[in-house]
Amino acid sequence: MLKAILRLFLLTCFLGAVSLSSESPISPKLQQVLKNERNQKISVVVYLKGSLRISEIANRFSSLNHRQSKNQAITLIKKNADYHQASIRKVIDQMQVQNRAQNARYFWLVNAIALNTDAKFIQQLSRRKDVAAIVLNEKIKCIPKQKLSKPSRELKKDPRSFVNSDLVADEDGFFATGFEITVAVLDTGLADAQRAEFFIHPDETSFVIEEPFINDLEGHGTHVAGLIASETFGVAKDATILPIKVLDQFGDGFIVDITLGVEFAAERADILNMSLGIPALSENRKERLLVEKACKNAIKLGRTLVAAAGNSGPDKKTIDSPALVSKVFAVGALTLDVPNTEGQFPGLPAIFSSRGPKGPDFMAPGVDISSLALDPTNNPTIFSGTSQSAPIVAGICAQYLEFINILNDIAAADVKKLEREALGKNVFKILTKSASHGFAKRNITGKGYIDSLSAITGLLNRLKIIEDFIQLDSPVRSAYRSIKENKRLKVQQKR
Repeated sequence: MLKAILRLFLLTCFLGAVSLSSESPISPKLQQVLKNERNQKISVVVYLKGSLRISEIANRFSSLNHRQSKNQAITLIKKNADYHQASIRKVIDQMQVQNRAQNARYFWLVNAIALNTDAKFIQQLSRRKDVAAIVLNEKIKCIPKQKLSKPSRELKKDPRSFVNSDLVADEDGFFATGFEITVAVLDTGLADAQRAEFFIHPDETSFVIEEPFINDLEGHGTHVAGLIASETFGVAKDATILPIKVLDQFGDGFIVDITLGVEFAAERADILNMSLGIPALSENRKERLLVEKACKNAIKLGRTLVAAAGNSGPDKKTIDSPALVSKVFAVGALTLDVPNTEGQFPGLPAIFSSRGPKGPDFMAPGVDISSLALDPTNNPTIFSGTSQSAPIVAGICAQYLEFINILNDIAAADVKKLEREALGKNVFKILTKSASHGFAKRNITGKGYIDSLSAITGLLNRLKIIEDFIQLDSPVRSAYRSIKENKRLKVQQKR
């Protein structure tokens, strides 16, 4: 009887140990690293328990004007993050004094902390009740692209013509060029030699430790920024770009650096363009969660996020992160071909464009796309990839947001009462309604190709003021002419 009880006791202890081991907050990948590098400093992310209540806080300030609500909401969210992280921060600060931990970074869009530390302190952190998970901060190849030295065929059309952004930007038309809209470009930086092409936000920065400067050594970021807002190739040539270097000259980036870039941009920009992709593999789900949570919460704060779907087609379920995050614009690539026989879908889905199961969200030109080179004497340089499709959509979003601001100015002048709800900044929802679907399957082309002119005319139809814009002598048209003239002068002064 005594032996039976002893066996039962030992079995219970064994099962308890197995259970504790299986429930360890340390990810399997990090556990493997800890076995091999016990005496080395390891870069990790510590996820904490508890919600930062970002949705609740953002909703509380939604009745205020956009800039005011943004600043107040962010201030409160940061205070909330400080409160949740206060206890563990004291411990980490002590370890930094003892040189047991280094380079601690405290996030506010995600309840998480990044630091470099040793195996012993990682084990110590894993036993804390407020720690949900600890994962490895890995460097990942983020911009697999197809670079072409020359077009694979004669270009039949400018990408801007395909999406009708040129018509929207025309001075005699809507004259929506992204003016006073800030687009953050999270990428490899911006070439010093091409800065004259842009309006540049003064807070440009780099999170790449080895490259603490904005100058682009790879070319990808410069090409992408050029498609958004350069004077020569930009969809929204008067938008302000905020270059944020999160990838190095090889197109590689750390999860933590990308997340820091998202947080930095969320405070300063209206739109975030991420022509980068983290492979959405089951084994890196916990690691990429940091970026994905930051993106979700940036959207809750009213930011518009655009990301490349990825270049891993034609296989299904190949969309990268953060493009797979709900309400991030996941953009697939179209060829620059003539419209199909139904006349609905310009171009064809590129063979390399990543597929769903449910799609990317939208499609835009992404094959043989001309934009800025590192050296202006080499303009244009030609890339193919969803990295080129995403910035075209980001530029369209900038046009749309500027037009929203114009309509708000008209409403503020009491020229025409406009419904506040219809003027909301839910760009994803509006552009979804205006997208044109073609003959391809939804898992390939999602909601369809995006069209700047359709988005703006669709908004005017919903507001029931499209006639006011057409009639030359209407009060709305008169107010719009005055706004456009003021803008024209501002642009000239800025340039």
